This record gives sequence, C-alpha cells and structure tokens, in this order.
Amino acid sequence: MSRIAEIPPSDSAIQQLDVTALPIAVYDRLCSLTGLDPDLREWRALAGMDDKVFNVLIRQAFVHYSESVQLAPASEAHHHCGPGGLLLHTHDVITLALKRRRALQLPLGGSISEINEKRHLWTYGIFAACLLHDIGKLASTIRIILNLRNGQKRPWNPHDEPITAFPEAVSYSIQFQKLPYAYHHQVAPTLFDILPRVARSWIANDTVLMKQLCAHLRGDRYESGVIGEIAEAADMTSTARNLQLPMPKQRFSAAVPVIDRFIGAIRAWIKEGELKINVNGGWGGWIRLEPATSSAGVWRKN
Repeated sequence: MSRIAEIPPSDSAIQQLDVTALPIAVYDRLCSLTGLDPDLREWRALAGMDDKVFNVLIRQAFVHYSESVQLAPASEAHHHCGPGGLLLHTHDVITLALKRRRALQLPLGGSISEINEKRHLWTYGIFAACLLHDIGKLASTIRIILNLRNGQKRPWNPHDEPITAFPEAVSYSIQFQKLPYAYHHQVAPTLFDILPRVARSWIANDTVLMKQLCAHLRGDRYESGVIGEIAEAADMTSTARNLQLPMPKQRFSAAVPVIDRFIGAIRAWIKEGELKINVNGGWGGWIRLEPATSSAGVWRKN
C-alpha cells in the first residue's frame, strides 16, 4: 500500500481525519479533501495569462506550496485553525487579491506602455506575495512532525526534502511553538524557492516589484507598497470572514480561541466591577432591554 493515504473524497472527509496521524497527500488529494479546484479555473480567468504560462508560473507554484503545507492549520486557536486551514486561507487570500488587482493599473504611476508591458509581472507579484505570506509559519510557530514506520518521529519544515519524498514517513501530526509573531515574517523570504526558478528570475529583474514583495514577506508595511496593501487587505478579509464561522469540529489544540478569551475577560471585568454597566461613573455601557429586542447604548464615560 502506498504511504500516501488514499481517502475517499467526501465533504466531511477532512473532519473525519485523525489529527495525530494525518495522511501525507499529493496535490490532487489535498484539493479533494479541502474542496479546492485543482485546475484553478477562477484564477486562470482572473490572471488572464496563456494557459501554458499559467501552469508554469502559478499552478506549479501552488502545487509546490500545497504539498509543503499539507493540511496544517493557519493558527492554533484563531482563524482557519482546523485541518487544511493554511491551504484554504492562502487560496482565499490569493483569490481576493487577484480580484482586487483587476481594478488597478500597475505599476502605480507607470506609463501606459509600461503598465501594458508589465501587467502579468505585477499580477504575478501579487500572487507571490499572497502565496508566501504565511509560509514562514511552518518554519516557526507551526511544526509538522512526521510519524515514521519504525515508530519514531521526525520534524519537517519546508527547507527539507519534499514531504512526499520520505518513504519512511507514514503520516504526520502538528505541534505549536511559542515564538514572537514577527518571526514567521522574518523567515518567509528564505522560502522564496517555493516559486519556480523562472518566476524568481522574472520578479528579480524588476527592482520596484522585488523590493515591495520582499518587504511584504518580512512584515515591513512601510516599504511593501501597493503589493503589501493588496495582500494585507486580502489577508484581513479572509481572516475576518473565517472568524464569523463556527469553530471547526476537528482542531489541533485545546487552546481557547482569542475571541473567547476576550469575551471571558470582559465578563470577568463586569463581575468584578472593573467594567461598570448601567451605573454612573467610570467607563461603562448602558443596556436597554425591550420586549423581543435588545439594544446597547454607546460606550461612554458618565
């Protein structure tokens, strides 16, 4: 039997996985489990590239990325914290950013001829910024631990050989490390080779684009320019939309989500009198209850 597990495709398949022994999956299986389109037809339409060019520059990079992140989450107890969370979040961010890019003429301030000549280059720069924006997490706060046939465990990170190329590995689990949040930005540029060599060379020939892309990956909002603005806005939108959904049934950690900790803290402040409700004095709020409805007044100091 192949070490790359064969799992019948199903809408609920990803929620039935054992998060302590996740299957090492190739691209098509990862798409089947997460519900992504392996042909990336929406991206093809948004990018507007020739199919052969798209396959080399974008699809090949996304396949490499997908098989690197596998079914890792995007966070321990925040957004996209279930199996496949990082892959789904990245796909969502890229889709949002490519849609935004359609309304922009890039590079900003460029002549008509330059904008026309570099339209695909800047589209690719946005794709690359979004694709790699969280890849550093797998070399920092989120770690893949391979389960080997001999019963031992081995850490893996994207600098290693491809995870699908380990014949002794049968599955993997996820571990979390407490590190400064900025660290995953700091290591992201070291994983630039997720992109094909021809794509890296193409970007490197444009110093403005390269500067903005590298600044975004290392978390420098002041130097990341329009590339950073588009990628960050897409990242924030994807995160916000996911946080509106119920927590996934399958999670890698019992850590309390950030929003629950926040609500718990507010309740504790109210109970202990640190946050005053419906009383004069101090910072507080006024709440008025009416039949079948409730409305809260504006928080203000009385």
